[in-house]
Amino acid sequence: MPAIEYPFEQVLRPARYERVYQSSGQQMNNIPLRNASIVCLAIWAAVWFMFLLMRFTPIDIRNIPGIGMIMLAALAIALLAPLAATALAGIALARQPRVSLNWLLFGCAIAALVGQGVLFLISKWL
Repeated sequence: MPAIEYPFEQVLRPARYERVYQSSGQQMNNIPLRNASIVCLAIWAAVWFMFLLMRFTPIDIRNIPGIGMIMLAALAIALLAPLAATALAGIALARQPRVSLNWLLFGCAIAALVGQGVLFLISKWL
């Protein structure tokens, strides 16, 4: 049974859809992997910025009820986000090694992971 083609179907569907999804059933678009890695790094940077803001400003959040669990979750996110970003960037790099943005993103994720590891290794409170 032939598929019904509507008059505005080509206008509403992006050309990228045709190349990626209809050329081969096994081919996958790698842009979501790269975007997920960027989001992981952005969340990591936002959490560390929040920690630095609390450290170097007179804001005292210890009075807020239930803030301990929220801060513990933020610390866990700050620890796991570079790992997730490195894994996602590595997968995107393995799938498209010639895309320079994948190399840049993988380098940034590795730098965040190594920097955070060094920070935790040299800190005295651990």
